[in-house]
Amino acid sequence: MDAYGVEVERTLEPLKLKMDFDKDGKLMPVWYSLVLLD
Repeated sequence: MDAYGVEVERTLEPLKLKMDFDKDGKLMPVWYSLVLLD
C-alpha cells in the first residue's frame, strides 16, 4: 500500500517499536491495526 507515500515511512518511524496483536494473536504494527479498525 503505497497510497500514503512518504508519510507512511515517517509514521512508522516512531511506531516501529510499538506492536499490537490482531484477532488471530499475530504481531502487527499499531498503524496497521488502526487501518483495519478505521
